[in-house]
Amino acid sequence: MSNEFPKFTEVIRNNNRCNNYESELCHFLDDCSTASNSADLTSKKEEFICRNYSTRNKIGRKLDLYDTEYDIVIEKLLTTCGTLIDYVCPRCGKKETTSTPQYKAFFNDFTKNLHPADAVQAVFNLQQLFASKTCPKKECNADTAAAMDVVDKSFVEASPWIIPIKLHFISFGLIFGLNQLHMLPLTVIHNGYTYILAGITFLKDHHFRSILAVPGGYIHYDGLQDDPPVVVSFTDAVDSMAALGALIQTIIYLKTTKPKKKPKL
Repeated sequence: MSNEFPKFTEVIRNNNRCNNYESELCHFLDDCSTASNSADLTSKKEEFICRNYSTRNKIGRKLDLYDTEYDIVIEKLLTTCGTLIDYVCPRCGKKETTSTPQYKAFFNDFTKNLHPADAVQAVFNLQQLFASKTCPKKECNADTAAAMDVVDKSFVEASPWIIPIKLHFISFGLIFGLNQLHMLPLTVIHNGYTYILAGITFLKDHHFRSILAVPGGYIHYDGLQDDPPVVVSFTDAVDSMAALGALIQTIIYLKTTKPKKKPKL
């Protein structure tokens, strides 16, 4: 993969508008490339955690990171993969735009009857987005059906370096189950960029595990295991999670290439 795709930190930095967390993440990834052994890598991970989560409570000598993926990571990336929505009131014509990016990359009612590959594409294109807003004008607000219409929607970055897709409700885990993960596209083309299925996170007994893309295939990663994970096919990695009865949490796509320049006519 390293021969086919550019250095991942270059992809993150390429948007030229990294927030502090993204810059810290790049610093951490650069540090990881110089780690001499697993103990050194663990030390660099602890340094990253201390720099970015120092305000959290401690359990003994360690910071308490017990929380949702949204609160720990995704919320910090909304300046890239968050969604901005433009509304217009069909009654008075007033226009409004969301003041802060919102997280809208969900599998939901719109996607539940789609093939998994089409569901992913719908999220990339924000076709599945559901949003509602009431017109702030009093004369419109008095109407119980004063919902504003969505007229435009977009990611903050036209082509975010990361698109994390979650299930809208826990019950969707029963509709979009482990048996459908096999049908997820391993690559997606969006705005001329290639995205890869870089990982899927799972929850089992209050403990996160993940399937991660590595050169040659995928691994079943469990931070509590000391033995190095074996590189297997994506299907085998999913089957290993299914055998545990783990719950799907987040499906993560990462941008890997720059769009090709159009030839001059």
